[in-house]
Amino acid sequence: MRIKIVSYLFILFWMGLLTRVYYISIKSNSYYETLSQKNTIRKDYIMPVRGVIYDRNGELLANNRLGFAISIKPHLSLNGNKDILYKNIRYIADVFDLKTKKLLKKYISQDSIYNHDNIEVVNFLDYDKMISNHYKFSFDENITITPSIKRFYPNADVASHVIGYISKASKKDFETNITSKTTKIVGKAGIEKYYNSYLQGERGYKKSKVTAFNENIGLIEKHLPDDNHDITLSIDLRLQKFVHNLYKNKSGAVIIMNINGEILTAGSFPEYDLNMFINGISATKWKAIRDDFNHPFTNKIVNGLYPPGSVVKMGVGLALLENGVSTYETHYCTGSFEYGNRNFRCWKEKGHKKVNLSRAIKESCDDYFYKSSLKVGVDKIAQTMNKMGFGEKTGVDLPNEFYGVYPSKAWKRKKYNKPWFVGETLISSIG
Repeated sequence: MRIKIVSYLFILFWMGLLTRVYYISIKSNSYYETLSQKNTIRKDYIMPVRGVIYDRNGELLANNRLGFAISIKPHLSLNGNKDILYKNIRYIADVFDLKTKKLLKKYISQDSIYNHDNIEVVNFLDYDKMISNHYKFSFDENITITPSIKRFYPNADVASHVIGYISKASKKDFETNITSKTTKIVGKAGIEKYYNSYLQGERGYKKSKVTAFNENIGLIEKHLPDDNHDITLSIDLRLQKFVHNLYKNKSGAVIIMNINGEILTAGSFPEYDLNMFINGISATKWKAIRDDFNHPFTNKIVNGLYPPGSVVKMGVGLALLENGVSTYETHYCTGSFEYGNRNFRCWKEKGHKKVNLSRAIKESCDDYFYKSSLKVGVDKIAQTMNKMGFGEKTGVDLPNEFYGVYPSKAWKRKKYNKPWFVGETLISSIG
């Protein structure tokens, strides 16, 4: 009986062992084959060229400059090759008049046993500057020269709030934008931000076979990036420059539109040089612009909320017509209108005398709209104004657009939990 039990155990042991050998050698072959491929195949991403921005006449608003970047082989700061690293860093700094400490700090901050990619120490050098010195680095196996693109705004501060700018991408950008991991840049304002996903294109890649020491021994596959995503705006650069010069040393905003709705000029003043953000702006310069009384960074086109003034009178006039006020109905303007304990003045001190709707709009008579709005009421006027788009976003191609409001009784109750006063109807009717 004992011999049988031992025999069964012996048979079970060898069956289990053979099953395991079968699984490892045959069934899991595909798994280890895939794992092996990951260890021997490297995938490098190819940066797309960011799309160019033109005005309506083909004039450049945002362009790219061709240059070169310099990278150094990894792991030189982690082993006995520090002397090689210091030598390369000093040589690069001397040739291009750069700061040795800054380059060394940038390299060490990215050098890690887990990083097998070359470390970029200079992200951009002008084409002409590199071409005359390229031969000096051609035979150094530790230094790699690669093409690099740098954004350039040829008109500096003209139309800065419309065009916007690009800057270094943050970790948060990397999480939401895969392409920015390769380009290291992202649109931060204006058209550059609004159309960033289109302008940046899609990155390409190449798969290479490498050794255990990460040495390239052959190209397996290459997929070119999807770029050439240019954009043409309705902006007219000539008119934009004209308005820009008119607003020199002034604060304000201008929008000039074609009758078909195209925006020919849109300016928020003062403006700022877009090129200063490409490589990062200093803390001192940032503070000076941020603390400027005229707020250069505020895009007054879409982010400024201001009383509209008398431009609303055309909309209010339509509301009056929709609610029974005749075009022939007149009011006598004496220059002021007393209601309750307050005197509501017209802009014309001596008044406009007898005024109908047509003349009230033409001469912007406040008194006419005071008296007519009392007859119709703010809620009915608000209904018409809302149908015209007041209180809603325009949908302009700029990020973070704010929207205003044409007030009503319900709006005030909801926002402030206060009742509406008739005097507020009067002042709302003139903007």
